[in-house]
Amino acid sequence: MPISAPDSADYPLVGAEPALAASLARPPAIAKGEAIGVVAPSYSPREGQLARGVKALERAGYTVILDHDILELRRFERRQDERRAANFMGMWLDLRVKAVIGGTGGYGATR
Repeated sequence: MPISAPDSADYPLVGAEPALAASLARPPAIAKGEAIGVVAPSYSPREGQLARGVKALERAGYTVILDHDILELRRFERRQDERRAANFMGMWLDLRVKAVIGGTGGYGATR
């Protein structure tokens, strides 16, 4: 079966002016001194790895805000899903935070 071009109704940036597409696809750059939020919605990172990542971001000139439950040992338990979702959304809604990155990733984030 041949592959057809994407329909612009399904993908509004298909065929858009390059300047428009670029402005929609890129958030503003974060400046030194601004805050980066670190979340781990799947599982807890190893403490040493997390500390090295935080130090690297701080050396680059950013303030780091950690999800308050990031070091809590987690298993894939359904009862924790709402709490993990609330922590994740709380980071996005924190007005101090200009970017959100994952300290870990994985299967649990999709729940």
